[in-house]
Amino acid sequence: MQAEVDRMVLQENLQSMEGNLSTMEAQMKELKNNLNTVYVAVGTKRELIKSGVLEKGGFLKSGGVNDDLDRLAFTPYDLRKIEDLDLGSDKVKIVTDHPSESYKIENDKLLIEDAKLFWSISKYLIVVTD
Repeated sequence: MQAEVDRMVLQENLQSMEGNLSTMEAQMKELKNNLNTVYVAVGTKRELIKSGVLEKGGFLKSGGVNDDLDRLAFTPYDLRKIEDLDLGSDKVKIVTDHPSESYKIENDKLLIEDAKLFWSISKYLIVVTD
């Protein structure tokens, strides 16, 4: 009888541990996805100001990146999968800091040649097209 009780306790402990393992695996997957998520906003200066990505300049204030960025204004990408980005224009300005040797712009596309280096400074990419 005691052996049966011990077996049931061990069975419950095993199920609990399996549940904890599943929870930890899900948390690890979510953390890995968050770690590899980058955010991209491409548009005209007017569009990016309207969406709150850029600030409008004024008499004594220069325009620039909005300090209070809203992630909803950006498109999320997995940095392991994004190799190029269609910009829709050959006249572009990259507003955020990214090492120039990590990318090139050809035929209205941003070609990321070294993703690790490209995203090393910022996980946000803001491109103004005109």
